[in-house]
Amino acid sequence: MVQSGAAAFLRAWRDGSGIEAAALAGECAARALAAQDVRTLVSFDGGRTLAPFRGAFEPRPKSAPLFGYIAVKHRGYWAESFVNAADQANDMRRRAQAGLDAALRAAGPGVSAADLFVQATQPLGDVSLHPVLDGSVGRRIGFSPNEGGELRHDARHVLNVGDVYAVHLGGSDPQTVGAVASAMVAITRKGCQVMVRSPEI
Repeated sequence: MVQSGAAAFLRAWRDGSGIEAAALAGECAARALAAQDVRTLVSFDGGRTLAPFRGAFEPRPKSAPLFGYIAVKHRGYWAESFVNAADQANDMRRRAQAGLDAALRAAGPGVSAADLFVQATQPLGDVSLHPVLDGSVGRRIGFSPNEGGELRHDARHVLNVGDVYAVHLGGSDPQTVGAVASAMVAITRKGCQVMVRSPEI
């Protein structure tokens, strides 16, 4: 459901919808699949921050990037995805994808959350972690959108078989744009299984 919602969000934006109309398209797609609840956030400043609906539904400004978030609840469980796109490639989106790839390679049972943070943030280089991530590259997700187990530089826990994590990587440049790539993973005996990945940015 969250993949369908994220895809509809992205498709509407690519078809010329403004950011709020695109988010509404994503929400409608998830609700049409019988989602219990859907939550979206959008960026009005090129991806530096996220905010709830304003209700203006303005047309999409030319060259404005897409940066949004969608979370879907079904059968009591939450799933989520960031949604990013732009008319032109940029380094921030490349770094976000590289950071997510590094996190997915590193994740597995017994892996220290602090070590995972280090591995995941290395591809960001000198770019600070995006402020919407609040110093974390992920957390457990399930019956609530945030079940703790934050993946921070000072975390003291390890990943365990059966845990499900929402993992997010990205940064923001005040002079350009922000981007976050995300995935939901289940920790297995062999490593991690990717359940949902944000649309390629």
